[in-house]
Amino acid sequence: MYFSFAVDPWGAAWVPPSRAGWAWSAGYVGAHGHWHPGHWSPQRPAAAWYGARWLWVSGYWFGSAYVDGYWRVAERSDGNWEWIEGEYSDAGVWTRGHWSPRGAAPAGYSWEPGFWDGEEWVEGFWRPSGRDGYQWVEGGYNDDGAWESGYWEPTEPRAGHVWIPGWFDGETWVGGYWVSDAEYAATDTSTWTPAEGVDDGWDVPDAAPPTQAVEGEEIPLALPAGAIPTD
Repeated sequence: MYFSFAVDPWGAAWVPPSRAGWAWSAGYVGAHGHWHPGHWSPQRPAAAWYGARWLWVSGYWFGSAYVDGYWRVAERSDGNWEWIEGEYSDAGVWTRGHWSPRGAAPAGYSWEPGFWDGEEWVEGFWRPSGRDGYQWVEGGYNDDGAWESGYWEPTEPRAGHVWIPGWFDGETWVGGYWVSDAEYAATDTSTWTPAEGVDDGWDVPDAAPPTQAVEGEEIPLALPAGAIPTD
């Protein structure tokens, strides 16, 4: 989110105007000597949605833009997981918090952490540590501070073509592909939508989180800040 007032989250003396329904936590110097800008937290406590306990994951700053936090389930019941807290680097770049499987990685694989996309938790996955003819392009934050996933890219370019990256659909990796420069130039990428079923592997959370879990039903791993009214 952007603001109509001047912001300086990287200055120790800056305090933002009050925000209805939210409490401001001042910035501090972390254990590694890096400045952690302040953040907002909902003033109302979490309900026991789905009969589970929920913890607030603080938002973060991307320059002068702020990305709100979210609620995550305190403990997962679908395996042996640990939560890795997010932190700022010495350059002020946010490393997102994520769930990581405990134990040794499968031989030849690396864990690609999941992330919060603003509406739901996008689960991480195991990917090959290397792939003949391809290199892994690390994910990163776009201009709005939202995370964009990494992908495989051919090591050799193809003249007259543009590479369209693949993605993980929740169950398997959907391979990328080449398109001609002419086809790419003729396509309005701002209105492009993926083929139907592209996210069939992801669980779709309920519109309004219930306070009781349904037996045998998986609960979402995260919920938006708006799950609790702030007015």
